[in-house]
Amino acid sequence: MGVFYLIFGVILGTVFSVTTIAATVWCIQITIYKGFWAGSIAGFGVALSQFGWALIAAAVVVYISSYAWEFDWLYRILAVPTLLSMAWSIFGSKKIESISYRGEFSKNSEIFYNTFINAIRMPMRFSGYISLFISVSLQLSPGFKNEGFISGLLIAVGVFIGSMFWWLFFIILAALFGKRVPEPVTLKSLNKLKFLSGMVLLALALICAIPLIPGFS
Repeated sequence: MGVFYLIFGVILGTVFSVTTIAATVWCIQITIYKGFWAGSIAGFGVALSQFGWALIAAAVVVYISSYAWEFDWLYRILAVPTLLSMAWSIFGSKKIESISYRGEFSKNSEIFYNTFINAIRMPMRFSGYISLFISVSLQLSPGFKNEGFISGLLIAVGVFIGSMFWWLFFIILAALFGKRVPEPVTLKSLNKLKFLSGMVLLALALICAIPLIPGFS
């Protein structure tokens, strides 16, 4: 069961990372202009912040699964608009028009610190992770009730691993092809990814809402 929650966390971390398009762009920028290791450090900083928010969210869901699971309908009613608002903010944001790096940070330690601090300051990720967990019905999982905090910790560790996988994928691409591919081509791909991130959030909102429909629960 422990391995299941770890793998499940990897999947959830990857899915949630798709929706954090700004972090993906940042890691690509750093990699193109500062190199692979600097980009990896930026990715580690974002993933570490994801771990922190996911751990807190998982602890809340562990409590829900143990003591308040009967209010599942209420959590879904709260989660759906959260996911929809996140999707709306992505669809309503401006197109990505540049991947140029202004060179604010010269040292890798500065890149890590500022990336981590900026990412951890986004409390929407807390509500986002709770909504994600609720959409896949983790609060109704017997393992969460029986194994308690250990299951939540494994989910959070998996989220960290999944997040790192996601950003390393783009960091490696940026390191190999970032300076060879014309910027307009990169921007076109990133804006398609931006649209995909919004669609993922809409899909999660739909999955979360389906049990609320009479006859589907």
